[in-house]
Amino acid sequence: VDAAPDLAYLKQVSTSASGPWSSSNTANPGDTLFYDITVSNSGNANAVNQTVKDILSAALVANSSAFSTATCSPACTYDAGTRTITWTGVTINVGSPVHLTFSITLKNTFPAGQTTLGNTVVCPDVNEKPNPDCTTTTIVEAAPILNLVKEVSVNGGAFSHGGSANPGDTLLAAICYGAANAVVVSTQPVLDIVRLTIGDRGRPR
Repeated sequence: VDAAPDLAYLKQVSTSASGPWSSSNTANPGDTLFYDITVSNSGNANAVNQTVKDILSAALVANSSAFSTATCSPACTYDAGTRTITWTGVTINVGSPVHLTFSITLKNTFPAGQTTLGNTVVCPDVNEKPNPDCTTTTIVEAAPILNLVKEVSVNGGAFSHGGSANPGDTLLAAICYGAANAVVVSTQPVLDIVRLTIGDRGRPR
């Protein structure tokens, strides 16, 4: 009697531990991504003492907090150098799928624009091509919300939004800006319109 297991893998992701689950989703900075790997056996023999590996993409690692093996169920190990999560001693009985789960928390700050975060469980190719069931994709979209504050100082005095000045006074303007949300802001232009200084005889100079 010739018997062998026939394993199939399905990788899914969600922003909730209870789903809904899919191969692709969207998330916000600071969200937790929950991953579920389902390994099923449609063969005629149980698969005993199997090893399952999941590789975190470089983008996912760069934009998330340090991965913790405490989030794995069942227990796993993690190699930070290869970004690989490993489960060993996994048994997949015929007709009884096994679920391997873990989670990752995204950083609160993301680059402006769209960031793609991939994740792949190692599984056999299909028709010599990567199996799409083994990969998930999460899109994080972030845009800055800028706050700008303009104040003026007369002759080195305190900065304020308004005041009075005399001909010959020196006006010093200050512009402060920053992001009101968790988005990296870079190379943003700031335009300030400067009016002519009034001379000590009331003439522009």
